[in-house]
Amino acid sequence: MNIASAEGVLDPPATSKGWITAFDAETGAVRWKVETPKPIFAAVTPTAGDVVFAADVSGLFYALDADGGQLLWSEDLGQANGGGIITYRARGRQLVAIASGLKSATLPFHADVSRIVVYGLRCNRAHGCGRDDD
Repeated sequence: MNIASAEGVLDPPATSKGWITAFDAETGAVRWKVETPKPIFAAVTPTAGDVVFAADVSGLFYALDADGGQLLWSEDLGQANGGGIITYRARGRQLVAIASGLKSATLPFHADVSRIVVYGLRCNRAHGCGRDDD
């Protein structure tokens, strides 16, 4: 089954890929581009700590280096991701949360249950936990 869009017919779901592209805000030039195994429907969230968070519909959640796009970490959440990704600070700790479990009547990506997954980010003495170190 192919999915039609305003731009034409999209790749079949079995072979579709995704891209995360970083642009220079001043010039519009492409800084880096990373191919993902499946399309990105979730938010792409850059941080002040030079990390970019993203997730794809295969269930992979990514942390990328904002300067060059290198993969820093990934985890398979076990179901399609298509929700928001936020970072926030609570009780002196930096956290990242993702809405996982994309459910759609029109797309071929399925999730049994929707959930919020929250990770605590490690701090270190050299770099601290962000701008507001306690």
